[in-house]
Formats: sequence, structure tokens, C-alpha cells
Amino acid sequence: MHRIVSCLMLGALAVLANTGSAAEVLDLGAALARARESNPDLRQAAAVAAMAQASASEASSAYMPRVDVGVGYQVTNEPGTAFGYILNQGAFGPGIDFNDPGTTDDLRLSARIGWRAFDGSRGAQVDAAQSGAAAALVHHQAAGRDLDLAVAEAWLATLARREAVSAAEISVEAVAAHHARLTAGGDEGAELKIDVLEAAVQLEQARTALIIARGSERRARVGLARLLLLDPADLVLPDAVPELAMVEQGLSQSELDRIRAVRLRMDSANAAMRAARGEYLPSLDLVAGGAYDYGFETDSDGTSYAVGLSLSWSAWDGGGRSARYERASADLTRARAQLTATQAQVDEQYRLAQIQLTEAVERLATAKRGLELALSSVEVATESYQAGAAVLARVLDAEAAAAEARQQVVAARVGRQVAVARLRHALGLDIVAPQ
Repeated sequence: MHRIVSCLMLGALAVLANTGSAAEVLDLGAALARARESNPDLRQAAAVAAMAQASASEASSAYMPRVDVGVGYQVTNEPGTAFGYILNQGAFGPGIDFNDPGTTDDLRLSARIGWRAFDGSRGAQVDAAQSGAAAALVHHQAAGRDLDLAVAEAWLATLARREAVSAAEISVEAVAAHHARLTAGGDEGAELKIDVLEAAVQLEQARTALIIARGSERRARVGLARLLLLDPADLVLPDAVPELAMVEQGLSQSELDRIRAVRLRMDSANAAMRAARGEYLPSLDLVAGGAYDYGFETDSDGTSYAVGLSLSWSAWDGGGRSARYERASADLTRARAQLTATQAQVDEQYRLAQIQLTEAVERLATAKRGLELALSSVEVATESYQAGAAVLARVLDAEAAAAEARQQVVAARVGRQVAVARLRHALGLDIVAPQ
């Protein structure tokens, strides 16, 4: 009885283990989500955006006052310092020898607050840092969209290779069936031998095509797995090629992430130029502080405060301000050139995506008609051969044409989805439309 119960428990555990280890089907949405979570390049872009945001916060802190507190204790017999301690502690009296006040100690508690009331470059420096942070964030978003397109293309390519393997297997099965029928008849006539040889040659060609298709599928799986940081053996794709939503209307060119990122870099460079000019202006600082002093030697204490302001101006800094201005000006020129190039690139990608989509739709329709005709040709050639009105070569040629037509339908169907994905990417839309 115990043995039966143990066997049942082991069987149940095995079922649970197999169920838990079953890999989930990775649809396109799941593939995009995993890539965004695990891709190291995207994580690096996110880190750069976080660093830029921290820099912007650091620059904004210049508007806030600075508060310092301190505590210290010192013992000395140096006359000047000791006399100062005595005065701060309120312990001065007629019996003090100025030249030798003796050993004196001081415990000081102090607080100081300082605030820069005016700085000619501070506001521009904050603007530059904030524009840089916004540009880094938008760049991260653009990198995510580029990654989405790369994953979508790799995912669709893997499905296409798998469909190509299925088409090649159908071709092998069809030619193998012809070859089997010929070799099973037992007739040794010369014509039959020729037919058998032709079928054998066609079968080996079909098998070679199948080997190539399977190799292409494995390579596509490796490429997709690299983007997702997965083992190729863990990739389980859906059975059918999905239909991506056609594009009705996308973002304007100025709203695209790549264009926005460059414009923000231009804003940052402009602000850096203003900051460099602002360094020629003076700065105004306000300061206030207080202290408490206690002497153990004198057993006296005292308090003090100080309030003031200072106006400073850097008359000459060795050309540093001028160099910073020239650097910001060159950066602005570079950003303007980059904007022109990016606008041209975006326009080219959009136009090419439109052309590719139109071509893919027409190609799919033609491929479907070609497959229908090829299958009809196989049927007619087979009937004619069985009736003795056609040679086997015609049947094999029809089978080869049908195999090619299947491959063209697969390529056209996936090509249409790739074209839709590229057009959605060019218009700044999500590859998979939100539900």
C-alpha cells in the first residue's frame, strides 16, 4: 500500500514539474516587453537619463541657501588666539596680561547661512541642465522604439523561417510520395527507371532546401534570443503570424522622439551660451551667522553674530569664459546640423516604409494567386500523368513550382507585417497598437 501511495506521489510531482517548466508562448507584445526589461543598451540609456536628471537637480539647488553648522574645541597658550577666546567668552578683566594670558580653551558651537542673491549665469545653467535631462529622457524613449522595431523584425523573421520550414516539409512529402509510388510498382522498364531517377533527384533537391530552411530558422532564433537575452531553446512562438494594425494617422515630424531629442539638445546649447555670457556679470552673496563660546578655564561663555553681504566680479579668468562660450556655440552648430540630418532621415524612413508597404500588399496578393495556380497545375499534371498523357517530369516541375509559390506566400505575408511595423515606427506609433 505504501509503495502504491509513493508511486502516486512521485507521479503527481512529475506532472507538476512538467507543468511548471512548460515555456509560455512568446507573442509579439510579450517579446517587446521582455526586450525593454532586459536589453542592456536600453538600461544604459535609462541610466544616462537618470544621471542627466540628477545633474538638473544639482543645478537647481544653486537657488537654495547653504546652511552650515559646526562644533569645535581648542586649547592654546598663543597670546593672540587665547586673548580672542577670552573676549568671545566675555571673561576679559583688568587682571588679564595681554602678553601672556595663559592657557585658554574654547568650545564653540556655530551656525552660518549663506545665499547667492544674484548670479548672472545661474538661471541659464539650470535651463541647460534641464534641457539636457529632457533630451536624455526623450533619447531613452527613442531607443526603446528602435529596440521595439528590431525585436519585431527579428520576431517576424523567425516566424517566417518557421513557415518556410513547413513549406519545405510539404514539398519533401509530396516528392517523396511520388518516389515511393514509383519504386513500389516493381516494373523495371527503362522509362520507369528514368522516372525513378528524376523523382530521386527532385527529392534530394527538396531535402536540401529543407536543410537550408531549417538552418535559416535556427539562425533567426539565435538572433531573436540575443535581443531577448534568452536561450534559443526556450523560445516558443505562436502558431500564426499576427496581423498588425494598419496605420491611419501618426505623429507629426516635430513630435517624433528623435526630432524632439535634437531640439532639446539645441535648447541646452543655447542655454550654455547664455550661461557663459552671464559669467561676465558680478555676483552678490548674503551671509548671516552666529556662535556660542564657552571656556572651561574661565568658566565663562558668550554669544556673537555676523551679518553681511559681498559683491564680487571676476575681472579676468584666463579666457575660460570665452572658451566656454565658443564650446557652447560649436555644440549648437553641431545640433543644428544633426537636426537637419535627422529630419531628412525620418522623412526617408517614412517614404521608404510607405513604398515597402504598398509593394508588400501587392506582392502578397500576387503570391496568393500564384499559389492557387501552382496547386491547380500540380493537380492537373498528376491526373495527366496517371492517365498516361504526361511524363513524370511535368509533375515534378509542378511540385517544384508549388513549393516556390508557398515560399513566396510566406515571405509576402510576413513582409507585409514587417512593412506595417516599419511604417508605425516611422510615424512614432507603438509597434503593437494598445488595446
